[in-house]
Amino acid sequence: MAASARASKDSPAYSESERAKKSWKYVGYQGFTSFVASDNDFFVLRRFSTLAARVLLALQDELVELEEQLVIIDAHLSDPLAPDLHNGSFRQEMSEPRLDLIKHIDRKLRAYSKSSAKDFSIEELICRRRACDSAHSTSKSS
Repeated sequence: MAASARASKDSPAYSESERAKKSWKYVGYQGFTSFVASDNDFFVLRRFSTLAARVLLALQDELVELEEQLVIIDAHLSDPLAPDLHNGSFRQEMSEPRLDLIKHIDRKLRAYSKSSAKDFSIEELICRRRACDSAHSTSKSS
C-alpha cells in the first residue's frame, strides 16, 4: 500500500523514510494491535487477576453490608409495635427505605455479577487456549 493511500484525504502523504523514522507516530497502537491480533501466539493479555479479585471482594463486602441493612429494616418492619405493613409483597411495598435499599442492592449485584462473569470469561478463554495448545502439540507429536 502506498504511503499516500495510508494518509487521510486531507493530510499530506508521508515518505517511507519518514514513516521509518517516526513509526511511533505513523504506526503506533494501530500497527501494534494489528500485529498482536495477527496470530494467537502474539495475543497475550494480562489478566489483572489480583486487581479483579480485590474489586470483587470489595463489592462482596459492600453487598454484605447492604444485606445487613436489609435484615435490620425487615426486623424493624416485622416488630409487633411497627405499623401493619405487608412484608410479603413487592407490589404492596410501603417502605420507601426498603425499596431504595433493594434498588441499591440490585445495582451492586449487577456490578458484582458483571465483574465476576467477565473474569470467568477471561479464565474460560485461557483454559480453551491451553486446551487448544495442548491438543495442537499432541497432534504434532503423533
